[in-house]
Amino acid sequence: MIKVSYYQTNAVYEGLKSIEHDFLWVSGNAWTLIYGDSNATPKAVVLVAGLSWQENSSVVNLMKKISSVSGLPFFFVYFDDSSNEIEAAKVMFNQDDLGEIPLSELKNLFSGIGLPVKDGQARKYVNDATSSAYHNWQRDSLGAIVVSDIDLFRKGGGGFPAEIIELKRSYYSLEKWRPFRDDYANFNLLLNLSKMCGITLKIAYNVRHKNPFYDDVSSLTVFDYSRQGSPNLLGAYDFMSFVNGDYRG
Repeated sequence: MIKVSYYQTNAVYEGLKSIEHDFLWVSGNAWTLIYGDSNATPKAVVLVAGLSWQENSSVVNLMKKISSVSGLPFFFVYFDDSSNEIEAAKVMFNQDDLGEIPLSELKNLFSGIGLPVKDGQARKYVNDATSSAYHNWQRDSLGAIVVSDIDLFRKGGGGFPAEIIELKRSYYSLEKWRPFRDDYANFNLLLNLSKMCGITLKIAYNVRHKNPFYDDVSSLTVFDYSRQGSPNLLGAYDFMSFVNGDYRG
């Protein structure tokens, strides 16, 4: 089978690659996820990666540290992204290497930590145009969970993040865009995690222009999200001011 790659980058990541910075993010076929229940209560720190991912020890160690500080269980899930369909995955659960297990067994592990899962028999899950086979299984099997992908970490002392940043982009102008209410459940999940870890959550927005088509990160608006459902606009910042964290005061 041909290996399938999905959305892996954005203009913020590309802009950071050419300068010195204090950020960390996952790249390649890998995702830094937080799983929560329907009330956006965090239940697990989950690092998901295709076997093609070139493992980044800084990302792995950071996710483990978030698990340790928050008291949440840690899952490291490896799936075969060279195959168009999967029925099993390699799993590390906390410190235990479980090897390759059926997806039905992984579902049981998630159920055991308090995540709602759907009833039904395990089957093969396949890639589609926008999602990996694992993500299609996640959507189909894990019921009414809230899942948030952590876009960007600003590094802090001792290897622990000082800040989680959710990246957003759309065609609205910087002056008009505000965080969508449909995203509040995901923001609330990240907020609850950030409170467990004693760090802050920000939302950074840039404009995606239609004609010509490009993502403009020359200026971004930044919002503080420290109360559920109440994003607070901190202002508009040029890219280097954003990188330097000038909005932090």
